Amino acid sequence: MFLRTDVNALAPEELATDYGHHQAYRSVEEDDEAWSDIMALVQRGWLRQCGSLGEVAAFLDGEAPVLSKFGIVTKTRNGRIKRRLILDSQVSGVSAAASKLERVLLPKLLDVAVDVLDVIAANTAQAAQSRDAGAEFFALDFQDAS
Repeated sequence: MFLRTDVNALAPEELATDYGHHQAYRSVEEDDEAWSDIMALVQRGWLRQCGSLGEVAAFLDGEAPVLSKFGIVTKTRNGRIKRRLILDSQVSGVSAAASKLERVLLPKLLDVAVDVLDVIAANTAQAAQSRDAGAEFFALDFQDAS
C-alpha cells in the first residue's frame, strides 16, 4: 500500500558534516565484527571504500560528502546471535533532504484476515461442493534481493 505524502524536503545545500567530530555510534566502534559486516557490503558492491575524505570528494566530482553514522543492533535469539547494521541518515539530515512522494505501508494481520474472509465469502458456493476448499498461506523473506 502506498500513501501519498506531502513532505517538504530540506534543501541539499543545507546539509553539512562536522568532519572533525564525526564518528560511528559506540555500538559499531566497540563491536569487533562490525568491520567485517561493513567489508562484506563493500565486497558485494553495495558500499564503496575510500581511503580519505579527498578521495570521497573526488568520487563525488568535487562535492563535499555528507556523512551518516553507522550503528549495529545485536540480538540473541534461541542461542543464536543476529546482527543488523544500520545507517542513520536522520542525524545527518539526509532523510530530511530526500523527496518522499509516497510512503510504503505494510499490511497488518487484520488486513490479511479481512482479505481471507472476502475470499471465503466470494467462494462459498464452490466451498460447499468441495471438501478441499480452504485457504493456504505462504511467506517469502528475501535477503540481499537485488
